[in-house]
Amino acid sequence: MLMDQMEPNFHKDQNGMHTQLQTLRNICQELEPELFQYLEDRDCSNLYFCFRWLLIAFKREFSLPDVLRVWEALWSRWRGPNLHLIMAAAILRKHRDTIISQDMSFDGVLKFVNELSGHLDHLEVLKGADALAQEANRVPSIYAHAAASPPAKS
Repeated sequence: MLMDQMEPNFHKDQNGMHTQLQTLRNICQELEPELFQYLEDRDCSNLYFCFRWLLIAFKREFSLPDVLRVWEALWSRWRGPNLHLIMAAAILRKHRDTIISQDMSFDGVLKFVNELSGHLDHLEVLKGADALAQEANRVPSIYAHAAASPPAKS
Protein backbone atom coordinates (compact mmCIF):
# COMPACT_ATOMS: atom_id res chain seq x y z
CA MET A 1 0.00 0.00 0.00
CA LEU A 2 2.71 2.50 0.95
CA MET A 3 4.74 1.84 -2.16
CA ASP A 4 1.62 2.03 -4.31
CA GLN A 5 0.92 5.48 -2.88
CA MET A 6 4.51 6.70 -3.30
CA GLU A 7 5.37 5.05 -6.64
CA PRO A 8 3.92 7.82 -8.90
CA ASN A 9 6.25 10.30 -7.19
CA PHE A 10 9.16 8.61 -8.94
CA HIS A 11 7.89 8.36 -12.53
CA LYS A 12 10.32 9.78 -15.07
CA ASP A 13 7.71 12.20 -16.41
CA GLN A 14 7.11 13.47 -12.83
CA ASN A 15 3.39 13.59 -13.55
CA GLY A 16 2.54 12.43 -10.02
CA MET A 17 4.59 15.24 -8.50
CA HIS A 18 3.26 17.88 -10.89
CA THR A 19 -0.31 16.85 -10.11
CA GLN A 20 0.33 17.13 -6.39
CA LEU A 21 2.07 20.51 -6.74
CA GLN A 22 -0.84 21.80 -8.84
CA THR A 23 -3.32 20.69 -6.19
CA LEU A 24 -1.19 22.28 -3.46
CA ARG A 25 -1.18 25.44 -5.58
CA ASN A 26 -5.00 25.34 -5.69
CA ILE A 27 -5.15 24.87 -1.92
CA CYS A 28 -2.84 27.84 -1.32
CA GLN A 29 -4.67 30.00 -3.83
CA GLU A 30 -8.01 29.38 -2.08
CA LEU A 31 -6.95 29.26 1.57
CA GLU A 32 -3.85 31.48 1.63
CA PRO A 33 -4.57 34.09 -1.05
CA GLU A 34 -2.16 36.71 0.39
CA LEU A 35 0.74 34.26 0.43
CA PHE A 36 -0.23 32.87 -2.96
CA GLN A 37 -0.29 36.35 -4.51
CA TYR A 38 3.07 37.12 -2.92
CA LEU A 39 4.55 33.93 -4.41
CA GLU A 40 2.87 34.58 -7.76
CA ASP A 41 4.37 38.10 -7.91
CA ARG A 42 7.84 36.61 -7.37
CA ASP A 43 7.49 33.71 -9.81
CA CYS A 44 7.38 31.19 -6.95
CA SER A 45 3.81 29.95 -7.31
CA ASN A 46 4.95 26.66 -8.85
CA LEU A 47 5.76 25.69 -5.22
CA TYR A 48 8.81 23.67 -6.29
CA PHE A 49 10.31 24.47 -2.91
CA CYS A 50 7.75 21.98 -1.49
CA PHE A 51 8.91 19.22 -3.85
CA ARG A 52 11.01 17.36 -1.25
CA TRP A 53 8.19 17.39 1.31
CA LEU A 54 5.84 15.64 -1.12
CA LEU A 55 8.40 13.40 -2.82
CA ILE A 56 9.41 11.61 0.37
CA ALA A 57 6.40 12.40 2.58
CA PHE A 58 8.18 14.78 4.98
CA LYS A 59 10.86 12.18 5.81
CA ARG A 60 13.63 14.75 6.27
CA GLU A 61 11.55 17.27 8.15
CA PHE A 62 11.09 15.34 11.40
CA SER A 63 12.98 12.96 13.67
CA LEU A 64 12.32 9.27 12.98
CA PRO A 65 9.81 8.79 15.85
CA ASP A 66 7.98 11.96 14.80
CA VAL A 67 7.94 11.15 11.09
CA LEU A 68 6.48 7.73 11.91
CA ARG A 69 3.61 9.51 13.69
CA VAL A 70 3.16 11.84 10.73
CA TRP A 71 3.12 8.89 8.33
CA GLU A 72 0.57 7.11 10.48
CA ALA A 73 -1.72 10.14 10.14
CA LEU A 74 -1.11 10.26 6.38
CA TRP A 75 -1.73 6.54 5.87
CA SER A 76 -4.86 6.60 7.98
CA ARG A 77 -6.31 9.12 5.52
CA TRP A 78 -7.79 10.70 8.63
CA ARG A 79 -8.53 13.91 6.71
CA GLY A 80 -8.72 12.31 3.30
CA PRO A 81 -6.15 11.49 0.63
CA ASN A 82 -4.92 15.10 0.51
CA LEU A 83 -3.55 15.36 4.04
CA HIS A 84 0.07 15.56 2.84
CA LEU A 85 -0.88 18.55 0.69
CA ILE A 86 -2.84 20.14 3.51
CA MET A 87 0.18 19.63 5.80
CA ALA A 88 2.41 21.42 3.29
CA ALA A 89 -0.07 24.31 3.10
CA ALA A 90 -0.28 24.42 6.90
CA ILE A 91 3.51 24.73 7.16
CA LEU A 92 3.47 27.54 4.61
CA ARG A 93 0.62 29.23 6.48
CA LYS A 94 2.54 29.08 9.75
CA HIS A 95 5.54 30.74 8.12
CA ARG A 96 3.65 33.10 5.79
CA ASP A 97 4.47 36.26 7.73
CA THR A 98 8.19 35.46 7.83
CA ILE A 99 8.30 34.69 4.09
CA ILE A 100 6.49 37.93 3.23
CA SER A 101 8.19 40.23 5.76
CA GLN A 102 11.65 39.07 4.69
CA ASP A 103 10.70 39.67 1.04
CA MET A 104 12.00 36.24 0.02
CA SER A 105 12.63 35.37 -3.60
CA PHE A 106 12.34 31.79 -4.85
CA ASP A 107 15.87 31.03 -3.70
CA GLY A 108 15.15 32.61 -0.31
CA VAL A 109 11.97 30.57 0.15
CA LEU A 110 13.78 27.39 -0.92
CA LYS A 111 16.58 28.04 1.57
CA PHE A 112 14.09 28.90 4.31
CA VAL A 113 11.99 25.78 3.69
CA ASN A 114 15.09 23.55 3.64
CA GLU A 115 16.24 25.06 6.94
CA LEU A 116 12.92 24.09 8.55
CA SER A 117 14.10 20.49 8.43
CA GLY A 118 14.47 19.20 11.98
CA HIS A 119 12.83 22.31 13.44
CA LEU A 120 9.17 21.52 12.83
CA ASP A 121 6.96 20.27 15.66
CA HIS A 122 5.02 17.34 14.21
CA LEU A 123 2.08 17.83 16.58
CA GLU A 124 1.84 21.52 15.73
CA VAL A 125 1.96 20.70 12.01
CA LEU A 126 -0.75 18.04 12.36
CA LYS A 127 -2.96 20.41 14.37
CA GLY A 128 -2.48 23.11 11.74
CA ALA A 129 -3.28 20.59 9.01
CA ASP A 130 -6.41 19.50 10.86
CA ALA A 131 -7.69 23.07 11.03
CA LEU A 132 -6.78 23.73 7.40
CA ALA A 133 -8.43 20.48 6.25
CA GLN A 134 -11.66 21.61 7.85
CA GLU A 135 -11.41 24.90 5.94
CA ALA A 136 -10.61 23.06 2.71
CA ASN A 137 -13.66 20.84 3.07
CA ARG A 138 -15.83 23.97 2.91
CA VAL A 139 -14.35 24.93 -0.48
CA PRO A 140 -15.20 22.14 -2.94
CA SER A 141 -13.42 23.85 -5.85
CA ILE A 142 -10.00 23.31 -4.26
CA TYR A 143 -9.70 19.78 -5.61
CA ALA A 144 -11.71 20.33 -8.81
CA HIS A 145 -8.83 21.13 -11.16
CA ALA A 146 -6.32 18.46 -10.21
CA ALA A 147 -6.60 15.13 -8.49
CA ALA A 148 -4.73 15.22 -5.18
CA SER A 149 -4.02 11.52 -5.15
CA PRO A 150 -1.23 10.44 -7.47
CA PRO A 151 -2.46 9.02 -10.78
CA ALA A 152 -2.98 5.30 -11.11
CA LYS A 153 -0.13 3.13 -12.36
CA SER A 154 0.27 3.13 -16.11
